[in-house]
Amino acid sequence: MEIERLALRLSSWLNPFCRVLCSIGSVTLFAMMCLTVADILMRRLLNKSILGTVELTELMMVVMVFFTLGFTEMKDAHIKVDVFTKKLKRPARTLLDTVTQFLACLLFAFMTVSVFRHAISIQRVGEVTQDLWIPKYPFLYLTSLGCAVLSIALFVRFLESLSERIKP
Repeated sequence: MEIERLALRLSSWLNPFCRVLCSIGSVTLFAMMCLTVADILMRRLLNKSILGTVELTELMMVVMVFFTLGFTEMKDAHIKVDVFTKKLKRPARTLLDTVTQFLACLLFAFMTVSVFRHAISIQRVGEVTQDLWIPKYPFLYLTSLGCAVLSIALFVRFLESLSERIKP
């Protein structure tokens, strides 16, 4: 089927890209852990804190969270509460999955555009973090990228669900 082929084609380039973003997110998590441990040790041993630890942690959280969302969706690893849906028959569950994937895709596409526009306005204003004066706009662009990748992953899952729904 055409829908299945489109889903396969999209996932063939999206999967490696999601893996790269997830790896960046994992490295960022490790750096965040190292920074936190170093800050705690310096406070305990030298009675000094690392300037901007909270800011850096917040900025690294953006990368870690939004760069791993697409990978998690492609692996179907997001948490699902199926208390009600597991009682539904297969056709009803498939329909619910199809509608849910489509609505989530639209939501994250809207978030992509909104965050991107906000990044442009923050860039124009020149907003920076309080202590280290790191510009905030690059992290908003990264958030927008993560939302876009998740939206595409949700679209792929929608196509897969749709193709399963219309199979004879």
